[in-house]
Amino acid sequence: MENNFTPNYKFKTLVGAGIIGSVISGNATLTDLSGVKNLTIIPAFRLGVSLYSGVEYAFSNKLGLNFGFRFTHANLWFKQTKESSDPNKIYLNDQREVPRPEYSGFKQFAWGSFYAGVNVYFGVTPKEYIYRK
Repeated sequence: MENNFTPNYKFKTLVGAGIIGSVISGNATLTDLSGVKNLTIIPAFRLGVSLYSGVEYAFSNKLGLNFGFRFTHANLWFKQTKESSDPNKIYLNDQREVPRPEYSGFKQFAWGSFYAGVNVYFGVTPKEYIYRK
């Protein structure tokens, strides 16, 4: 979803939100007094949200520039914690559990990023696109 507050102006402001699906997996190497342990994180599906805000400047009805900030939280829904029967494989274990199983905790996969880009517009006729200052 996106709301462009000033679509008929050269300078446009916008906000948006989206639901994202992620498959989170990986490998981990743990080192402690007993030695090195290599673990495989079993793939886990999570749903999250992405929120963004930005601005766009249209040079013409064919070309523009945009930039903004995006915040993403990738594991808001479907968190779980469970133990694996294989000692070299673990689940993501991002849900808070008491008592806490090994390698588990309340994990949040969230980050912010800046973005910039070039917009190329197709099918916009001069009659539809009115420049206002």
